[in-house]
Amino acid sequence: MQLKFTPLMKQRLTRRAAAMIEQSLRYFPELQECSITVGYTRKHLGSATVIYRKGTISRLIIRFKVRKLTYQTIGHELTHLIQGLGRGSLTAPRATDPDRIPTGETQCDIWTLARDPIFCDDPPTYIKMPRSLRESWPDFAESVRDLCIAAIEKRQIVEALQLGARGVVMKESATQLLLNCIRAVMKGEYWVGRESVSDLVQFLREGAQETRQKEPLRKNFGLTPRELEVVAAVVGGYTNRDVAQKFSISEDTVKHHLTNIFDKLGVSNRLELALFAVHHHLVGDSPGSGQRI
Repeated sequence: MQLKFTPLMKQRLTRRAAAMIEQSLRYFPELQECSITVGYTRKHLGSATVIYRKGTISRLIIRFKVRKLTYQTIGHELTHLIQGLGRGSLTAPRATDPDRIPTGETQCDIWTLARDPIFCDDPPTYIKMPRSLRESWPDFAESVRDLCIAAIEKRQIVEALQLGARGVVMKESATQLLLNCIRAVMKGEYWVGRESVSDLVQFLREGAQETRQKEPLRKNFGLTPRELEVVAAVVGGYTNRDVAQKFSISEDTVKHHLTNIFDKLGVSNRLELALFAVHHHLVGDSPGSGQRI
């Protein structure tokens, strides 16, 4: 990695700040082959800029206020550079890699805290939290970081499934879990960590609860009341036989409903239906939409 300090930054740079920048870069292997210009700013704690020339990335620039420099600020701006690198060429389609860091300041804070505890020396700017938590940040930093890591893992699981994966196992999982995953996929089932697909969609429902509260009105995409009930049952993990018994209809009628639902929503299987239903808030907390017991 090649660092280029602007003339003004060379005048303002302290040994402490230089050491902090160098140490922070060790946790960003994605930037090891990059040339980065480091500048000084008076207006903000830090900033990051990706310069394009003829549609492709030509320069990476970060700027810091040396006096109040923290590892959290350095990590935040370096994460912004990775966001820019993930976007790539302006003329290329957006990447769909589940490991790609989503754009946005809040996402930048989340990914920065999750990267390493060293970046937890100061509370993040864009993650909303109570004032009392910010004032006692050292007592809560580790817990907040754990939440950030969990949020990233769950997001990556969902994106991997949406891209067509049928089994997802965490890197730290035991060998037996990997074998269980392989067996489940070979049977035509889905495997996510230690959980079944019904557990996953339950998580998705819970994760979308706050959004549903903010958006109480939802589209039904032309689905009839009965079809919405069938969708809720599918999200709850019910089989066709279970749905038939629940609503006192035949399995053929259930299959007919599912065919109509697939056509109206543009999905091709039950997992896609569950993901679509949760994403578009087609299911609430009614009995039909809960987990099957």
